[in-house]
Amino acid sequence: SGGSIAQHSMKLFEQAQIGTLQLRNRIVMPPMATLFGEKDGSVHPGSTDYIRRAEGGAGLIIVENTAVHPTSVNYPCTLEIHQPRFEEGLKRLATGIKQAGAAAAIQLFHPGRQIPPGPPRQDQKVGQHKTAQLFGRIENAVSNYEIYCKFYMI
Repeated sequence: SGGSIAQHSMKLFEQAQIGTLQLRNRIVMPPMATLFGEKDGSVHPGSTDYIRRAEGGAGLIIVENTAVHPTSVNYPCTLEIHQPRFEEGLKRLATGIKQAGAAAAIQLFHPGRQIPPGPPRQDQKVGQHKTAQLFGRIENAVSNYEIYCKFYMI
């Protein structure tokens, strides 16, 4: 409690430590759904905005919600992390953030049963009870995509 507001706000610019992670200051860019991913879930060149935030002085950059499974993609252009093919782009992004002086973190994401309805991706699977619940009985449907196609006749 003593001291001026200016003295207390200066703590924002002091180094901080979270476990073994050392931060140059206490400025954190939280994860936001920027949708900087490509349509296939890989890192988009626009993701360099994260690096610019690090260059601007943030101590910790938390990359946006990143799908941990194909069923956890809830928006187009969501970053994905569940297959080795995504590793190179994410590594490049983390390296860029770190080279700019900030620590890098990522928000792992799966909405669970909260996933919004809509056209599913071809690789999504659904349980039989959920299929019946959503669409009634559909014979020989093996994926959400096939169910969607049969239901909407696309």
